[in-house]
Amino acid sequence: MSLLAATSAAVGFMAVALAMQRHAGLIPALTLPWRRRMRAIGGILLALSLGLCLMVWPVKMAWVAWLGLLTTGALAAVLLITWRSGAKKTPAPVRARAFRGARFRR
Repeated sequence: MSLLAATSAAVGFMAVALAMQRHAGLIPALTLPWRRRMRAIGGILLALSLGLCLMVWPVKMAWVAWLGLLTTGALAAVLLITWRSGAKKTPAPVRARAFRGARFRR
């Protein structure tokens, strides 16, 4: 049950992320009505994970476990989006301005 709750939390966060304009480009076939459905599906899956946690554990422990599962589900969604978007493996060097002659206000 708890594995199912963790999976539904991860898939729910992924659905919510795909409903956003920023991440909708990962699946080009997602039109605006489908993105709205993805938002609803994501919310339902997150609520389902809470229901599964409430079935397995006592109420106070279920809330804590659910928040932990939400954290791991969000982390899984972020890592999957980063991997799928083809982000650079090493970031470009930051070109900071040299502080030569810089005046600081006091």
